[in-house]
Amino acid sequence: MAFYPAQLEAPAVPMLTQRPRVLEDMEVELNYHAKEIPLDAFVRAFLGVASDMWAAPLQQLLEDSFVERELRDYCFLAHTSNAPEVAATLLNDIKKHAARLLRVTYPLEDIHFISQDPPAVREQLLKSGTIARTADVDAIRNLDRGGTYGSEDVLLPIQIEMTDARVYEDLSTGAVDDGLFSPLYEKFMMVSRSTVLFLSVCSRSCFTQYMYTRNTGPAGFGDPLSSMSDAERKKIVVYETTYTVAPPAFKDTSPMAQLIAKQARDVLAYSRGSRQHAFGMVLRGEHMQLWYFNPIGIVHTPQEFSILDNFGTFASIIVAFCSLTERQWGNLEIIQTYITASKSPASIPRFPHPSLTGALIKFDDGRVYCVEDRIHSEPAMIVGRRTFVYNTVLWNRQETADDHVPERLVIKLSYVPCWSETEWSFIQDANRAGIEHMPEGFSWGEFFRVSERGQGCVPLLQKDAVWSDRAFRVAVFPEYEPILGGITPKDYIRVIRELATSAYGLYRLYKIGILHRDVSENNIMVDPRHADQPWVVLNDFDLAIRTEPDGIAPLTTFAGTRHLLSYEASLQMPMRHRLRHDLEALFTLALWWAADVPYTFTEEESTTPLAWWVLAKGEHEVRAFKEALYAGAHRVADTVPLAADYKPFAPHLDLLVALFREANRTLLPPSTAAVRNAPFEALLVQVQRLAAGIRRIDGPYLSDSDTRILCQQCLKNPRRGIADAAQSHRGGECGQIKLMETVDDDVLTFTFLATLLARDTT
Repeated sequence: MAFYPAQLEAPAVPMLTQRPRVLEDMEVELNYHAKEIPLDAFVRAFLGVASDMWAAPLQQLLEDSFVERELRDYCFLAHTSNAPEVAATLLNDIKKHAARLLRVTYPLEDIHFISQDPPAVREQLLKSGTIARTADVDAIRNLDRGGTYGSEDVLLPIQIEMTDARVYEDLSTGAVDDGLFSPLYEKFMMVSRSTVLFLSVCSRSCFTQYMYTRNTGPAGFGDPLSSMSDAERKKIVVYETTYTVAPPAFKDTSPMAQLIAKQARDVLAYSRGSRQHAFGMVLRGEHMQLWYFNPIGIVHTPQEFSILDNFGTFASIIVAFCSLTERQWGNLEIIQTYITASKSPASIPRFPHPSLTGALIKFDDGRVYCVEDRIHSEPAMIVGRRTFVYNTVLWNRQETADDHVPERLVIKLSYVPCWSETEWSFIQDANRAGIEHMPEGFSWGEFFRVSERGQGCVPLLQKDAVWSDRAFRVAVFPEYEPILGGITPKDYIRVIRELATSAYGLYRLYKIGILHRDVSENNIMVDPRHADQPWVVLNDFDLAIRTEPDGIAPLTTFAGTRHLLSYEASLQMPMRHRLRHDLEALFTLALWWAADVPYTFTEEESTTPLAWWVLAKGEHEVRAFKEALYAGAHRVADTVPLAADYKPFAPHLDLLVALFREANRTLLPPSTAAVRNAPFEALLVQVQRLAAGIRRIDGPYLSDSDTRILCQQCLKNPRRGIADAAQSHRGGECGQIKLMETVDDDVLTFTFLATLLARDTT
């Protein structure tokens, strides 16, 4: 295809202004995690070769009339809506003619580059101030299902910086209008003339050292781990660290960086766990930038590499991408194979996979599980915890040994911090302590750490950079059901009370030194094998943590599900997690269950505290919602509308608001913490005193009926109620209890319990 810039496709469109920020969430993630490293370090680590591996022989491609013409067209149209089309043609020509020149075949021979049509690019350019563009060029494999493809099919997304939305017609003949020459085009003409002169004095024999036997991959193209020894890898790391490391402070958070990060996030999200990492490329005129995304970080190269000044190296990098194996593209390596319903090898899906459905995974205990339909995945983040949950079945079931393993199972695959304890260790400790309603595990294991997979050596090149390594852990559990669909007003108080203080609640876990840290609607499950009443299971201990001798967790980053965070966690500061934070998350979950809220809001409604909570776009919005809730001097329903069936529980929720306002007194803004509502504050004092009295008399095992009686007595006559309790248990200290300025976790727990029992709802 040849483009001659003689005529516009009418009408002309004004030049575009500098692109505004289009993806604020991507900018935040880039600001936290992106790091710049040298180009050669990037290519060695992720593509397995030196960046100039075939630069000398591939410089000859400029003699090829097709490649030279497409490079010329790209240089002229690099900032227009035609840029993706000519870029894709150029990349396909480089791939094709480089294979002929180097005498190689590619591991994935059917890779090709496909672009957006110029009119579609033009439309997206004009709207890109308000919406995110799709990738301008994608590297994909030939599709069996026709011309349509999704993010899960993309191997390499490419974004091109374009500032001119005009579209040029494809003319078979025509003269170049000198008045329309761009500086990049003029540079191409100069580089092209000098390259022809250089090639004319070079013998082709000087390139024979770069030739390879047909039907073999280029030398050095193995797994980055297996292709070099540990000593060699350490030598490279030391060299790069000492001599070529980029300034660690620089990170690219530009609009183009946001766009390519969004494409990578989509690739990882829509592959639904079947890929470990993703690549990206950005073209800004003559300058190329490479990107790599995985659960422990985002790495990019500088923006200064010129594809004109270094065309041979540019072509070498394209060949390196085309020569990647499935594993190097990010295929999840723990998969033994894929099967289908027909079990025919001919029907086995090829890489890249849209999901893990059909995968066989083998554990160290010898059990093999076949992954079925997807249940849950988390597509919002690139770096950090990723969790994927699928239905699964035991594939190699043994009649005797596996009788206790149910037919309906789920498999959970997570990237979690390496320093975190495995969730099955918490579950086993809870079982040994006699805590019921814990998840039942059948197989589990840690399969690898991200830093052990070759690419992990790159963060070592960053001086003074803190990287959180991630472990890939997999576990198999029974198929539980989320409680939200089965909870009723009849069960509401009982379930919350049991989750807080019963034989399997948060308080009992706290007493054996475990804090859950992620109380959410997705982690409160019901075991369907118990049909008589909801058999609640406290699920997902990926974020759980041990307490120190003082009953508080070590200083860590905040954790939890965003819209259910405690107020202190919403401050986004390192914190020592306490039981009160889990209880506040449980209270927020109870409010979520009882709420009657829309999931879409008008522009005017989006500025209300309710919208901040429901949409939960950031921790700062959750914090603002909590401050508005705790500042309310009257009823919870003034801030959060309750469903009709849950309105009888409004007094309980009102009291819990007062309780957690008191617990967060020193953290809340003065205008919020100073709010006092006499009836609720008086009731709070009474219940706190009662809870402290219960703790001193009988510890955590006072029966619900006794607690209800004591609570009712206290509400009628606080002093008489506590005195009667003290006399009946031969203790007189209860009458001396005063309101505590700093709420003790034990007192808060029993206040929570007493709140739920303060009014008989049966």
